[in-house]
Amino acid sequence: AGQVRITDATGSPVKPQPGLVALAFQSPENQLFGASVFEDVAFGPRRLGLAREKSELQILVAEALARVGLPFAEYSQRSPFTLSGGEARRVAIAGVLAMRPRLLLLDEPTAGLDARAREQLMRLIRDVADAGTTVLVTSHDRALFEPWVDALVSLVSPGSPGSCQSSHGTPSSNRPASGSDATAGGAAGKAQAQGG
Repeated sequence: AGQVRITDATGSPVKPQPGLVALAFQSPENQLFGASVFEDVAFGPRRLGLAREKSELQILVAEALARVGLPFAEYSQRSPFTLSGGEARRVAIAGVLAMRPRLLLLDEPTAGLDARAREQLMRLIRDVADAGTTVLVTSHDRALFEPWVDALVSLVSPGSPGSCQSSHGTPSSNRPASGSDATAGGAAGKAQAQGG
């Protein structure tokens, strides 16, 4: 329970609009439903009316797949149900990226991934943030995200001392530049919520 307030860099509320916020669930590969990778990634942009013609839609899908490291020619006509776990997760994330959200919410994005797939996904998240999209991540893997977040919110058992702790980090030498601002639970910028 709670509230999420989305603001611009000045703190002024941002008017809600379709596609402003996109969410990839803890197991985003379970979000896949299309007959092909193309149809799956195209679903959001098609529903939002981001492409008037098929060629525009094809460009959006190709760009989103390229951002997650999946070549359009190789993956667009494949069934999403024949992909590896890491590929399926990247297709699901491509589907939310294709909607060009200003705020991307990722719930446990690295859960269940092997080391190689986890590193690829971390690079993707950093690239998305560097491109100006605010990224909010929930994760039990604090150490993985802590070096590059602007703000960290730790949630622990209700009623215990410090049941919600917030800190604003200082730029570290290995963290990418900041993206746009958002306010979520009082933390500004890219943030991570630590589950407990």
